[in-house]
Amino acid sequence: AKRPEAAWHALERAAARLVTAGAEPSEILGPAPAPVARLRGRSLAHLLVKTRDVARRSMLLEAALVDPPRGVTLRVDLDPRDIGEVLE
Repeated sequence: AKRPEAAWHALERAAARLVTAGAEPSEILGPAPAPVARLRGRSLAHLLVKTRDVARRSMLLEAALVDPPRGVTLRVDLDPRDIGEVLE
């Protein structure tokens, strides 16, 4: 998002949709500030969805990613070990 509050709001909305889709509170970490708060004129934040079951995670993510706010890009990293991919 161009503005930090827009990024934060989008992730709060995604977290609420995760809960509505049946996610347990222990499966949702965040939203939280990203390690790099701003990159190429865009504000970043992150939300971690932690499940053991791939099908469940896919279902939850599909629910969370529906209709993102205008001007916000939601990106899914299936293996978030390295911030380097975001920086590339």
